[in-house]
Amino acid sequence: MCRRRTFVCPYHAWTYRLDGSLAGVPCAEAFPDLDRNLLGLRELPSTVRHGLIWAKLDPASDGSLDIARYLGELDRDLDAIGLAHHRFYRQHAVRRAANWKLIVDAFLEVYHVRRLHSATLGRFFADAVSGATP
Repeated sequence: MCRRRTFVCPYHAWTYRLDGSLAGVPCAEAFPDLDRNLLGLRELPSTVRHGLIWAKLDPASDGSLDIARYLGELDRDLDAIGLAHHRFYRQHAVRRAANWKLIVDAFLEVYHVRRLHSATLGRFFADAVSGATP
């Protein structure tokens, strides 16, 4: 049973109702022509197999999902290793030298930064403001 009335995207912090309709947008003034009726979430055909969520991303498709057939011989291998019973153990971050363009490109779209990185560097960014001039 779901006790929440809405859920929030952790990337941009858009809020959706349980029926998929768009309920809220941070900095809505940055999107003056936004039609919330056109930007709700859509239900897509999905299923769980081997502990993974599989979905058909084409809403116009017939909706059938035969994952075992799609995977072919790999389906037996995933079953044999018990993939459905694997659990996340730990995460380890490693610093790497990176091309500066990669770092810059990741932050050209600044709308998500304050929400996704709220516990770290988000406070250093102006909300929904990019360096571009009109």
